[in-house]
Amino acid sequence: MKKFSKEWFQNKLKQYKNMADGYPKKLTATKGFKPNLQRQSKREQRIESLYKLAKEKGVKL
Repeated sequence: MKKFSKEWFQNKLKQYKNMADGYPKKLTATKGFKPNLQRQSKREQRIESLYKLAKEKGVKL
């Protein structure tokens, strides 16, 4: 499969959609590190950047 082909983008999108939501951690005063739910999850960031790259390369998803 050639990189940046339509199939490549579709497979990456499928991988990212099946990923677990991971949130960046923040240090709290008493509890240590906890997920920062105000920020975007890593899965959402990856999906968003994949759509941006597909648009850049001229591939419609």
